[in-house]
Amino acid sequence: MRILRIYKMVLSLSIFWAALTSTLFWGMGQSRQSPSVQELLFLADQADDPDTFAFLAKALENQKPATSYETGLLIQALDHPHWDIQRAAATALGNSKAAEAVPKLIEKLETLSGLIRIPHTGATEVDLIQKALVAETIVSSLSLIGDERALEPLLNHPEFYKAHMGVKPLASFGAKALPFLLKKAGNQKDPDRQEVLGIVAGLRDPEAIPQLLDMARAEEAAMRRSALSALRGLQAREALPTFEKLLADSDDVVRLSALLALVEMQPEKYFPVAFRFLEDPSAWVRGRVVDVLVRVKEVAAVKPLERS
Repeated sequence: MRILRIYKMVLSLSIFWAALTSTLFWGMGQSRQSPSVQELLFLADQADDPDTFAFLAKALENQKPATSYETGLLIQALDHPHWDIQRAAATALGNSKAAEAVPKLIEKLETLSGLIRIPHTGATEVDLIQKALVAETIVSSLSLIGDERALEPLLNHPEFYKAHMGVKPLASFGAKALPFLLKKAGNQKDPDRQEVLGIVAGLRDPEAIPQLLDMARAEEAAMRRSALSALRGLQAREALPTFEKLLADSDDVVRLSALLALVEMQPEKYFPVAFRFLEDPSAWVRGRVVDVLVRVKEVAAVKPLERS
């Protein structure tokens, strides 16, 4: 045990020294080799205090596995007894975009989700928080890897995509995610439907434009609203004819969204159209249009406002 403690101390010092020297000599073409994934995990297996785990986890999450062997070690580390090492391994796998880790990451997410939803006897609040942190890190890593195999499992765990990290990871899949999102959003009884529509509205992948244009013609207003938000955010010129058509939509939000998109994209052409909306049947739409006219400080807006 004494030999082990000495080895741990020496290796810990080597980590510190590698970090220090790489900083001091950065830009000068000189650096020292950092401890390997294998060395860090060996130390983690022997560690017995929170500070050591935190120290090793920080070093581990910055690792970029150079071989399939190191990637395999990180995959195995997803089952490490300490949650901080699990989280660090997931982070390293995500940063290195290790597609071979996707099945294990999904399996781990499923396991954690079950433990969080139905805690085992004796589980403390701290245990649950730690598991949730690992799960959220896995969600983020899966989004960085961008493998389509992860989409359906992620959608099956709304407790993670509705959390503070939630919308961004799923939206980062871009156009690849849209068929899965639309399938879920198409079920009007799905309790997570609004969150899914919100994810669609936040998509910023130009490759999603054709599907979003189809969605903008959907029968249900909620689907049209979501599609318009995404198209407006993308400033998609292909959508101009669709926006024009939706100026006459029966839904107040869709109508206003279409107008705002047109004014933002081609103000010279469509700003005059905004004046017509001062006579819109909806008081809410009229109020929002007034806000727009005032915000852009268009002098010509004063006369219609005086007559109202």
